[in-house]
Amino acid sequence: MRVDLPSGITEVLITSLIDEEEYPSSIFADLYHQRWGIEEDYKVMKSRLNIENFSGMSVEAVLQDIYAKNLTKNLVSVAVFEAEIAANITSKKRKHRYKINVHHALSQFKDNVVRFMMKIAIKGLSQLMINKMSQVTNAYRENRKCDRSEKRMSKNKYPTAYKRMY
Repeated sequence: MRVDLPSGITEVLITSLIDEEEYPSSIFADLYHQRWGIEEDYKVMKSRLNIENFSGMSVEAVLQDIYAKNLTKNLVSVAVFEAEIAANITSKKRKHRYKINVHHALSQFKDNVVRFMMKIAIKGLSQLMINKMSQVTNAYRENRKCDRSEKRMSKNKYPTAYKRMY
């Protein structure tokens, strides 16, 4: 399927949904764009949480690592949601909307997740972490379009911008 982008470039998408009446080709450009959030989640899991690095060789160890990293990501998502509410209160006079820096939120959370799960966290630690998360934000510009350079990322599996969390 051919999709003409606003930049004038034609992209070719492959799909098994060939019934034009049930799945008109006009919906695929928007569907393709909606994948962005999913792709960003994969990036967080692979680059930030290093999900491909397992602490053991057994099936149980691999599953435990996957479940623990998913749980951590989900808990951080809840904390980021709370932190974005706090950050939006303080950024009403700014030109752009701001979002919480997820990498910073993960680093704030990773050292304390065991304390939370074992219920040994000091009183007010969760609110302190949310306050710290709400202070580190990035500008979010909707519908921003940037030209992509043709350079490929370095062969380094973990470039500096996507360094490991541990």
